[in-house]
Amino acid sequence: MVKILLWWLIFWLTGLFTYLMYDFGLLIQFYTQDMTMLTYLITVLFAATTCSVGYKSYVGHRDYSTEWFISDVVITLGMIGTIVGFIIMLSGTFDTLKIADANSVRVLIASMSKGLYTALNTTLAGLISSVIIKAQLVVCDDQ
Repeated sequence: MVKILLWWLIFWLTGLFTYLMYDFGLLIQFYTQDMTMLTYLITVLFAATTCSVGYKSYVGHRDYSTEWFISDVVITLGMIGTIVGFIIMLSGTFDTLKIADANSVRVLIASMSKGLYTALNTTLAGLISSVIIKAQLVVCDDQ
């Protein structure tokens, strides 16, 4: 009984954090600025795993090996997003650069910032999702 209550606490704190991000306007930016759309995949895996942990804890299921695996998958997807974001950031950006032209430098910085935002955004999504899933699993898993 205590396990499911602790899981509910983590679940509602995550929901509160998500609502606060939405209320401050950060959640929409979090998803729309990602060029790879990996944050959507990470979020879907996170939500499905959270529901799975809660359900298994409620019915007394003892095998959480799939959930432990997914907690590692979301962090790996975040790292893949980091690499892809850096590739986006550096691909073809220096081809049209003219140092003497200030507008050319502004365009370069704007295009690089999109890739950097994608890299950091997917990393953050993967890390936060993994930490929350692992916190749920530590609370609910008997091992």
